[in-house]
Amino acid sequence: MDMSDYLPTVAEIAGLKQPDVPRDGISFASVLFGKPEQRQTREWIYIELRNKSCVRSPEWKLYQDGRFFNVEQDPGEKSPLKSDQLTGTAKQKHAALTSVLNDLQGPLPQP
Repeated sequence: MDMSDYLPTVAEIAGLKQPDVPRDGISFASVLFGKPEQRQTREWIYIELRNKSCVRSPEWKLYQDGRFFNVEQDPGEKSPLKSDQLTGTAKQKHAALTSVLNDLQGPLPQP
């Protein structure tokens, strides 16, 4: 659950029809009324604070300045992965998260 989930939750509780447009939030109203949680997994979340931003999946994190981390193997984010040396899953995730950031804010610089 994150802040983007509040609007769809309040709208559902109030019985308001939401416009048919893409949105990030997922209602958690059922949990508030004692029903079992129906988890919907997010592929990524976008974080922005003080003009700095990143996009994060459960295992990977890409900053707007191009730094890329495997946060499961490097939770302290001490060793950024170089984009030109990525292979396999890391390369695929980097491309996917880069696409998300490009869609949200424009092309990324190369580290």
